[in-house]
Amino acid sequence: MIGIFKISKSIILIVGLYLSSISQAMFIEMGLSHSLKKTTFSADNYIESETLSGSISFYIWEQIALETSYTQGYAVRKESDIINPVRTITQKTDIYGADLVFGLLGRSSAFQPFIKGGAAYITKKQSIGEEGTPAYTITPKPGVAPSYGIGFKIKLTETFSLSTSVDVWQTPLDDGTKTNDTATRTGITWMF
Repeated sequence: MIGIFKISKSIILIVGLYLSSISQAMFIEMGLSHSLKKTTFSADNYIESETLSGSISFYIWEQIALETSYTQGYAVRKESDIINPVRTITQKTDIYGADLVFGLLGRSSAFQPFIKGGAAYITKKQSIGEEGTPAYTITPKPGVAPSYGIGFKIKLTETFSLSTSVDVWQTPLDDGTKTNDTATRTGITWMF
């Protein structure tokens, strides 16, 4: 994990130096988004999920940016019935992403739709336990997955925007198959 951060820092530094040499002014955008959902059937039967994402985008040209991001997801599922004890499943997911973002309109537009694509490094950990017994943990093998998304920003001021997007990661599973993990994000961005 530490090696990935060192590689990411080196790539960002090299890209930053290259971009600053070809451009007179480089724009950087920081974003923060949060998502929370809870569905309840009863006190012992519910599903709750939460994601928090942070991103930094380095604009190469007016409508193209290199975005690096970190997303942490956490989910709890609690279930029981008349016969079986309460069963609790928790899952934690960490996603380190790098995407090229293509703005479909210029940055001066009040409405700024975009598409993006790239890759992500994904780790997952799941804990399963029943009332009165110790929980056990499942840790699938981490992997690199393609990622893509679509979204839009609504410009509030010259530097602040509201942002929403749907992101998809094609996550590899231990049995060799793949699944699509998705996140719907809403947040703010700050351009400087």
